Amino acid sequence: MLDTAIDVAKIVGGLIVGTGVTAVVTNLIKVTTPKDVSKVTKTCILAGGVFISWVASQAASDQLDKRIDTVVKYTKIVVNKVKPQKKVKTEEEVYTPTIVPEVE
Repeated sequence: MLDTAIDVAKIVGGLIVGTGVTAVVTNLIKVTTPKDVSKVTKTCILAGGVFISWVASQAASDQLDKRIDTVVKYTKIVVNKVKPQKKVKTEEEVYTPTIVPEVE
């Protein structure tokens, strides 16, 4: 169940991060592209923007996945240290008979 929730968080987070990065790159391209460029140049800029958006979105999504994995890893460590541990009997305790004194 936990793995499914983590996978869902990664997918949803990746979509959000990817959309945000794409929006930022698109806005940067719009702001920095001169209005008087030829159609060929605009097409090249558009193609480059799509590629940059794809690469940046993938990198951001990968970083998000790593951060989620790190949080999960350290959360499991903390939870395991907080859980009460069962006392494991030593070999001597297992094989040593206990003598119960007789009550008179």
